[in-house]
Amino acid sequence: MPRAADTADTCGKVARSPNLFRTMTLAILLRFTGPFGKPIVVTVTQANREPKVGIFWVFRGRLLSARGKLDDGVDSGHSIDSPKDHVGYWPELQRRYPELRTMEYEEVPRGRVVCVKEPSRFCVYMDKRLHTPRVKRLILQAFELPGPKTKFLVDPHYTTDPEELNRLFGDL
Repeated sequence: MPRAADTADTCGKVARSPNLFRTMTLAILLRFTGPFGKPIVVTVTQANREPKVGIFWVFRGRLLSARGKLDDGVDSGHSIDSPKDHVGYWPELQRRYPELRTMEYEEVPRGRVVCVKEPSRFCVYMDKRLHTPRVKRLILQAFELPGPKTKFLVDPHYTTDPEELNRLFGDL
């Protein structure tokens, strides 16, 4: 499959646009009162935030993820996805976090961040248990995603609910 960096696509064009993804700027204005009551305005800028694609789990309230730049993603024609998969990356997490060693990757709520080219946006596919404001904030921050151009979706592929698993796959 071609890498995202090897294609001239909409997501790549948008990512290089100074007004959208790649060069997002966050400016914070701080007002202080200086000598003689004169106001002092300080601007703190965080520039060059670069959105990422990848996979993640949420374990005991903590986001565990494998993220990568759009240029390093896999281009499927209509989207850019991470080359990482949950099955293959799980042993790495088990090495880092001993409490995961007795668990299978599908037992922990998980999801994936994908860049969709048309319309240009990011889709976060995840277990319905993760659809909370706190988890969404964690994902937006960790993957450096633009909030207005990010859509959070329930994906039954990532469910950890035993009843849903039974409906999908029969008695396990």
